[in-house]
Amino acid sequence: MKQKKMVTIKSVAAMAGVSVSAVSAAFSKKRTSSRLAPETKQKILDVANACGYAPNLTARAFQAGKSYLIALIFNSQGWSIMDRIVKGIRAVCYDNEYELLFYPCDNVEMERKNLLAAHRRNPDGILTLPLPDAGDGNLDLYEKYAAEGIPVIQILHRISDKLPYVGRDFSAIVDSAIETLLQTGHKKIVLAAFDNYNDILLGGSNYLLAQEYIRNMENRNLPAEIICTTSKGLTRNYISYGIRLGEQIMKMPDRPTGIIVCANSLAYGLLAYFQRHGTAVPGEIAMIGCSDDLDVSEEILPELSHFPIPASELGEYAAKRCLGLNGNTRGKEYLLSSKFKTGKTI
Repeated sequence: MKQKKMVTIKSVAAMAGVSVSAVSAAFSKKRTSSRLAPETKQKILDVANACGYAPNLTARAFQAGKSYLIALIFNSQGWSIMDRIVKGIRAVCYDNEYELLFYPCDNVEMERKNLLAAHRRNPDGILTLPLPDAGDGNLDLYEKYAAEGIPVIQILHRISDKLPYVGRDFSAIVDSAIETLLQTGHKKIVLAAFDNYNDILLGGSNYLLAQEYIRNMENRNLPAEIICTTSKGLTRNYISYGIRLGEQIMKMPDRPTGIIVCANSLAYGLLAYFQRHGTAVPGEIAMIGCSDDLDVSEEILPELSHFPIPASELGEYAAKRCLGLNGNTRGKEYLLSSKFKTGKTI
């Protein structure tokens, strides 16, 4: 059988009647490709498509001394948030001709295996939503790779103060939530949180939110009270966790009239419990969620007032920081604020 001749960039250039550099520019996503006339670029792409040509990324990487790969390490439980974070990361990767390697993890042992596997691919950067762990987790590997010159950017959850971190401005979120509830007449304001809220390693965003809640309440000379219940015996169905919190709140002799909830999934559990037991929201209890980790139709429950996670923006900034774009290389921390979304629970 006659072997099919390989199509090269030179043969595409010859068939299109242009230079090799013009073919290279036609496939480039950089702004320099705009120097090509639109009709010339389209002609090149049509010729390449007709003969089945695709740029040799391996050769390009070898010539540039880069892999053009970014590794993304993340907790596989958080797909609803990850989907939006990845959207921002992918946009930056696409514009800069980078490929994204996905490494979902269920536990720190799997995270370690994925980190080792990613390192063997020689990525030009590592983006991570590190898994929470009672110890140091895989901090040794993250810091080792950073010391080798591989940019390592933490997103949403921080395990090291030595590595750049892109997260949420919980100070602004909590301050706005408390002020909103005070302005609507609520004086007894509590925080409904996961039971790891006082653990800096396991709590993550939950811990940061709780610390800001305590500080903001104390600054206003108001009593700070955090309501949580053990998650023992529960799966990751946080709505069930929220229902258990609702039971606990309704038994309180001095019930709160305003609740700040660390995650929307918990808030939906609270709403379901209050709805079943005839407690009017927002008539008797007003609620504000701080993390849209789960969407529920307002036809089932009232539309929740909450602070959405700026997930796409987080991903975009982290990717740019990883690649050193637009001067995003200074400082170890970058915090994004969230715009409040008014629903029917305040």
